[in-house]
Amino acid sequence: MSALYSFGKVTIRLWRKRWAGISIAVIGLAIALAVSFLSALYVHDGIRSDNWLPEADKLYRAATKSQNTSDTRTSVLASYKLRPKLDDKFSELEASVRLYPRDIEASVNNQSDSQRWVFVDPSFPDIFELPMLAGSISETFTAPNKVLLSEKVAS
Repeated sequence: MSALYSFGKVTIRLWRKRWAGISIAVIGLAIALAVSFLSALYVHDGIRSDNWLPEADKLYRAATKSQNTSDTRTSVLASYKLRPKLDDKFSELEASVRLYPRDIEASVNNQSDSQRWVFVDPSFPDIFELPMLAGSISETFTAPNKVLLSEKVAS
């Protein structure tokens, strides 16, 4: 018990002599813990960002690995050949869709703007029920060169 008492006395003396440095260290530790906690919340929210979708617990993202001599890369961009392989391996698979995001520069009335576009398979409306302001998602896949726009892009 005397060792703990002695340690407490030494700590208080040190705190009184070097209060500025110790205060900075304590504040730095508090900031580091807060940033770590906020980062964990951000990652958790990113992982579960599909919660607004009905039956979100049934959604999975397939990732593919590619290897060369120097490194291994993981990508969520999948080949069209992946679906038949998934059907063979997972009999409970109900549907699949590929999303292919791309940054595209569009030009309207001599004004160009770079936007994030996502190309999808025709099975997209079977899996994702998105609210529509006008038209329907399934009409988009009846002919080439049709597009769905978000409200933000359309305005």
